[in-house]
Amino acid sequence: MPNLSRRHLMTAAAALPALAVVAAVPALATPITPPAALDPVIELAAAPAIDSREAMVVRAKQIVDVLGSCYVREGWKLDAERAAQFVESVGTFDEDDGACPKFEMALDWMEDHGQSLDWLFLGRIDETIATLAALRATVGTPIDAELIALGERLKIATAETDRLEPDRRLYNEAWQASGFDKKPKGRANEAAYRRFRAKTKENGYDIAYKKWNAASKVKFKIARAILKIPSNSRIGDGIRAAAALVDHQDILTQETPMLWEMAARAGFDPPASIAKDLRRMAAAHARKVVQS
Repeated sequence: MPNLSRRHLMTAAAALPALAVVAAVPALATPITPPAALDPVIELAAAPAIDSREAMVVRAKQIVDVLGSCYVREGWKLDAERAAQFVESVGTFDEDDGACPKFEMALDWMEDHGQSLDWLFLGRIDETIATLAALRATVGTPIDAELIALGERLKIATAETDRLEPDRRLYNEAWQASGFDKKPKGRANEAAYRRFRAKTKENGYDIAYKKWNAASKVKFKIARAILKIPSNSRIGDGIRAAAALVDHQDILTQETPMLWEMAARAGFDPPASIAKDLRRMAAAHARKVVQS
């Protein structure tokens, strides 16, 4: 049997859809025993190390195959071209270059598709299993079930306040019309305030603010309820971190990325600026893993 090198076997396997590799070898009802005269001794190539580049590429292909062939949610479809670029990047990024564009592309793709870096780089599936169990397990009493339920409510409330947040331009328009920028005093100040209120009612800011404020009160109430409940899991810790970000305005700047990293594990989307910092932190961690 010619060309049974490790590279050949990996290339042949990679040419098939990831989930079809096992199906390519049909099960036999009755094992076939070759005649003694035709009983060759075949030394099969060793499987690649679980954290090798070859294994990473196989896992990257498997992720793409699953996302491309399975139902994710209504209206969602995998970008096949970008997925192909992702697989190519995993196979060719320079692990000695911390700023390699292909490495950054692979990290961005994994984050955008909610995938585990531990699975891609190390072949460890435990994080994915534990996360799905924490979010969806229904047998027995899920750990932090009350926190998880409140966390889902907090996500909905946060999305609602974001949707209702008043247009800042309307506020600035009312401010300019009021004359507050001239620092009036006494009756002049009262008159400026009346002009401000009249303008906010005229341009719609007043109604918009009241709706946003009502939604914000609901969000703060949920956050404070969360903070009264102790956590027993990483998901629970992430929900409490998200609640702390909502309820505490005096959080130190250096603490914010850490809290958002914890909140992201529980499915909360960080602001764009924080997400960029978290990607940078994830990239630094992944580089250490790949280079070790």
